[in-house]
Amino acid sequence: MEVDGPSFCSNKRKCDRHHGWEELKAADFALEDKVLSQRLAEMASRERVLRLRMEELEAQLQARDATATLLAPTKSSSHVTKVEDIS
Repeated sequence: MEVDGPSFCSNKRKCDRHHGWEELKAADFALEDKVLSQRLAEMASRERVLRLRMEELEAQLQARDATATLLAPTKSSSHVTKVEDIS
């Protein structure tokens, strides 16, 4: 197998093919970091909305339970007086 040139760049400053790869890679990492940070912020926002909704639902459930407890018949009020018992 014949190779046209060296398999690695021996002179870092004169290699046009690999010149500036650090800046390119840094820009790539910066873009990926920005995208992931935005996604994380969106997810955190969704989490806050969901937690608030859960709190609202829990408060509604507690209010409904409290109302049901107040409206539930008690043992003393469950006795029904018949008309025959009054006379």
